[in-house]
Amino acid sequence: MRRALELVKRLRIAAIIPVLDEEEAIGAVVTAIPREWVDETVVVDGGSHDRTVAVANAAGARVIFQSERGYGCACASGAAAAVKGGAEILVFLDGDGSDPEAGAPDPRRPVRFRDRLAHPWRA
Repeated sequence: MRRALELVKRLRIAAIIPVLDEEEAIGAVVTAIPREWVDETVVVDGGSHDRTVAVANAAGARVIFQSERGYGCACASGAAAAVKGGAEILVFLDGDGSDPEAGAPDPRRPVRFRDRLAHPWRA
């Protein structure tokens, strides 16, 4: 049985974090993501004027730049970059650390129809 489970393909998971001037929080947000859950962290910078990009890079994230302003554009750009990099499951997080860690679902578990797919902690 164990051998059969080892043969099952593990889906690649990417965390996408849109940011704008989140120097204070982004490092902790990136490093708090369990590495055994997420294969890649993509930070989408919308034109920060502080050290957000440097801090995110130092924490281990891949940073991409979004020229168009707006949260939706940043999410779409991050999703496109992650999928191009091979991601099959996308997890969206806020760059300010406002997502509660205790309530975070394990993205490795099967997704059921009733599960919320984006921002699962928000009503």
